Amino acid sequence: MNRGSVNPRYRIVAVIAILLGLAIPLNGLCASIPSDCVRIPVRTGAVAFSRDGASLVWGSIGGATLRDLSSGTTRVFRFENLVAGCRTFSFSPNGRLLAAVVYNNDIGYGAVAWNLESGQCLWESWTSWYVWFLSNDLLLGGGGRLLDAESGSELPSLEISEIWRVVVANDDLTVLIGHDDQRIHEVVKWEMDGLAARKVLTLPVLFPTAINDMALSSTGHRLATACGSVEIWDLANGKELLSIKGPEIIRGSDSYASTVELDPSGQILAVDWRDYDSGAKKFVHSVRLYDLATYGEIPSLLSAFNCSPPFAFSPDASQFLCLVDDELVVWNMECLVLTAPTAFYISHTDEVQVGDPIEVRVGFDDPNEDLVEVRITVRDSPSESTSLDLDQSAYQSQIQDRSEGAVALGFVLATPGIYQIQAEIVDAQGFASNPVLFAVRVHAPSPPSIIRIACPEAVINGVPVPVSVTFADEEADLVSAHYTVTEGSLNDFTLDLTQPPYADHVVGVSEGEFSFEIVPPKAGSYRLQLTLIDVAGLESEPFEFSFEAYPPTSPVIDRMTFPGSIGMNENQNGLVRFEDPEGDIVEARFEVIEGDASTIVLGPSLSFDPEVEGETDGAFRFTVRVTQAQTVTLRLILVDATRRASEPYEFTFDVR
Repeated sequence: MNRGSVNPRYRIVAVIAILLGLAIPLNGLCASIPSDCVRIPVRTGAVAFSRDGASLVWGSIGGATLRDLSSGTTRVFRFENLVAGCRTFSFSPNGRLLAAVVYNNDIGYGAVAWNLESGQCLWESWTSWYVWFLSNDLLLGGGGRLLDAESGSELPSLEISEIWRVVVANDDLTVLIGHDDQRIHEVVKWEMDGLAARKVLTLPVLFPTAINDMALSSTGHRLATACGSVEIWDLANGKELLSIKGPEIIRGSDSYASTVELDPSGQILAVDWRDYDSGAKKFVHSVRLYDLATYGEIPSLLSAFNCSPPFAFSPDASQFLCLVDDELVVWNMECLVLTAPTAFYISHTDEVQVGDPIEVRVGFDDPNEDLVEVRITVRDSPSESTSLDLDQSAYQSQIQDRSEGAVALGFVLATPGIYQIQAEIVDAQGFASNPVLFAVRVHAPSPPSIIRIACPEAVINGVPVPVSVTFADEEADLVSAHYTVTEGSLNDFTLDLTQPPYADHVVGVSEGEFSFEIVPPKAGSYRLQLTLIDVAGLESEPFEFSFEAYPPTSPVIDRMTFPGSIGMNENQNGLVRFEDPEGDIVEARFEVIEGDASTIVLGPSLSFDPEVEGETDGAFRFTVRVTQAQTVTLRLILVDATRRASEPYEFTFDVR
């Protein structure tokens, strides 16, 4: 919506009314209603815009008056019978016909229709107490009656129970909203199908008291009901979107909603809040506008005048009509709606530790360049709500002489919890922006925790033992890991996690893993406790892990696969199977025990690395070529990294 600037004197008057929470007429303080408003000196209970917004109709005793809003010319349409007054008006979609609900003191409620081109009264009916155009040719009457628009004759009635109040959306989506007294204050949605109606939705509420009024957006998707408070409904799914409680018009008393109206888009809601002043013995009113996109009240000039129903929005939502004292006033919305600052969310710290500042960036649009305050409302803990003075030098550089921009601010919450927070920016006139909502989790400092430790159960003393630690630390500020040795030949030790090789896996990480190695110097049982420590000195619960260190063992040759006879000058493959718990075999060493060594060639050589490091149970190959017929005996010894050797293994074969 374009909320244009207005004369500051109107703003000041409206602020007084808003801050006092009183709906008092302030005409004495305000010079006058703005000159671009249309003012009609008549007090009436029924008024409506034409479908094109060019004309306005209102009722009076014995007649209805139609005014062209551009030229100011008026036409009066008379009733055949003396009528006490009009209740509602409905224009046909093409603007040719006008129907009204009227009241006769002797007969009761009835209906009348005119041809607006000829001025002719087409018909009067005292059997239908509600009429609304469904199309150019069809009217809906009370009790579900369908009426011919030109003649008023009744067509087959809809299968709808007694209707107390009906509002109808535009012709693209005709929807009826009925209040059924026989079903205890229900709101029911009907859709038209030719001359039949089909119930498609019942709002999931039985209203505790009678519904005072209803309003429907022109799309038929959003409904407002006045029943003490005001409820906004999404008719696509029947869900309640919003409930608005009445302001305190009279101190110490709650007001109630008597009349509601939605603009055609369903984004702006007008409400007449009413309360009884027992001292003055009269009802007092407070007409207010609400922005249903932000769910906030829209500052307006209505607070500066004694406004009351009836009221209506023009079809294009550019004008709003209400009664001011004894005259109808058609306001231009740009003039009516006061300029208030606009706020929008940019960023915030969504989780902090108690005592740490919650940092927020709020964008603003303030044509008057007069922001003075940010209100922080902590919805779950009002006592922690605060306000920030934007006149302080820390903020001035961000807002001074700027109509738009962003302000960065910080505040502290002292108690752990999850909070819903509302920030509003306020200008020098006291107008608050739309609220910016966000959630923050404030928690007490929490120590790190160890999720698990991965360590082999059996190791070889003197060989490095790989240990992996998985941790969680909400503050992501681990600094050290302390190991206490409760069993085994090791001293206590501490790792500095802020240094390589650990820093890349720990610093600034809230959940992760780091690894290190332990070298047990002797065989035996080892038991250690690990404690993680953060920058604040908070310690994790100790986590215990253990392993058994065994003495190193020599490799074992399990089996040799080699034929008992080979051909001379032929390369013959052999296979050695072995076991080595440490997996550190580095040498296979062959020796010639029998035969002419000069005629025997082993591949890759008599001594070579079989390249099986890391394998605890495996095999490797070798080749033998002999250039002279003879009997050969070879011996094989396997050697590990610590120079421990296997038992010798001998095998004999013939060369032919």
